[in-house]
Amino acid sequence: MKIKNSVSRRQLLESTTSALLLLPLLRIFRETEAYGQTASTARALFVYFPAGSYKDSFWPKAAGGGLGPLPIVTSPLEPHKADLTFFSGLSTRGESNHYGGPRQVFAGWGGTGTAGANAAPYSLDQLLADRLGGNTLRRLVALGVYSSFDGQKPVSFRDNGQPQPAQDNPGAAFADIFGSFTPSTGGSGALRLAQIDIQQGRKRIIDFIRDDLRQVKRKLGPLEGSMFEAHVLALDDLSKEIQRQESITQQTAPVSSVSCSPKALESMIPTAGNVDPNSWPKWYHRTEATAAINKVNREMLVQALACGITRVGLLQYGFSDLDREFAFEGSPASGIAYHSLSHANGIGFHNIQKSIMAEVATLITQLKSVKIGDKTLFDETLMLVASDMGENPNNHDGVNIPAFLAGRLGGKLPGGRLIEYAYDQYNSNANTPWNHLLVSVAHLMGQTDVQSIGNAAFSGPLKELVG
Repeated sequence: MKIKNSVSRRQLLESTTSALLLLPLLRIFRETEAYGQTASTARALFVYFPAGSYKDSFWPKAAGGGLGPLPIVTSPLEPHKADLTFFSGLSTRGESNHYGGPRQVFAGWGGTGTAGANAAPYSLDQLLADRLGGNTLRRLVALGVYSSFDGQKPVSFRDNGQPQPAQDNPGAAFADIFGSFTPSTGGSGALRLAQIDIQQGRKRIIDFIRDDLRQVKRKLGPLEGSMFEAHVLALDDLSKEIQRQESITQQTAPVSSVSCSPKALESMIPTAGNVDPNSWPKWYHRTEATAAINKVNREMLVQALACGITRVGLLQYGFSDLDREFAFEGSPASGIAYHSLSHANGIGFHNIQKSIMAEVATLITQLKSVKIGDKTLFDETLMLVASDMGENPNNHDGVNIPAFLAGRLGGKLPGGRLIEYAYDQYNSNANTPWNHLLVSVAHLMGQTDVQSIGNAAFSGPLKELVG
């Protein structure tokens, strides 16, 4: 491939020594190739929120061929209502409750004894990652908040049935997704000195790669160079925020206006001279850190999608029997564990779920702000947001799973609608199986050969959604 002034991909990559710069270049290459083309690169996002949702707080009414006002839980999504498709009446079959439910959300897996069940769960996010991720650096980017707090409660499963836990530690996630930092010269001694300078706030990572940055920008056109620099600065801001939150929750001196590399982050993980690394809870599982971690997760996922590191992402917000208090930006503190709140159809539970939907709404806004040629990142992205229990969390069943799609896939998918199926609120087995929606998403993502997800007895897509 050739870019500006006939510079080859290899020549451009050889002009920089930092992995932090190498990975964002993928976005520039893709955008350069995309100009003047009508083809899109479809991406998928999966968002899990726990414990179902009460009927009157989650689902809008159909109105005039569209959607009426969104109730309290989904109200933050009002600005994006034209891009949403809600579902009512879809129900899971087989295992539900706190332990069977998570395997149902994206894997549609009812467990041993369910008629036609596969031998092991294979979730839709993993299936799409396996099929679409061959040319990406990370087939799936899975990030979580409290997803591993009390052991693993995964919603993602590989093709062999093994769970794919979401990463709760934002420092580890940043290092895995975006790579590490290497000074241009000086060897390992210089790297250690650089880490100390960054850690103590004397320098930022950008200070060590400015020469690389200038060299790359000279080989790109003005537009491409500006996008490249903006992306690197965004990663710099991300690593800065991770370090700041880590230092705060470890009760060390706060770091202001400082960025750090993943290596520097590793050096800040608590030690015997600071905080015991085996202390409980981990710094990223402390209530006071979770609001900031939510923000960092959103940013990391958007950047990973934008620069082509992955085409499939997952956000997991805890699990349904989470015995901790969720904390989100702008949400009132309740002082009550999420699981306890879920059993009361009250304002405390509704407000926490509203805060989760506010995170989803912000994610949509961010995706819409990223330009890819004449499109936005949101134009090429389909998002499935779903829970693992139904319209009455007290029942611990799978009747009427709260779910919606966000995205239009370039106009292929109509939005602003509610697709309703008649259902029996006391009998999940009498209702339209949830699995059909998972198959529908696979078809919308171009995988029309997929006829079942999780349970072969429930094959085919929802004709009301894909025809």
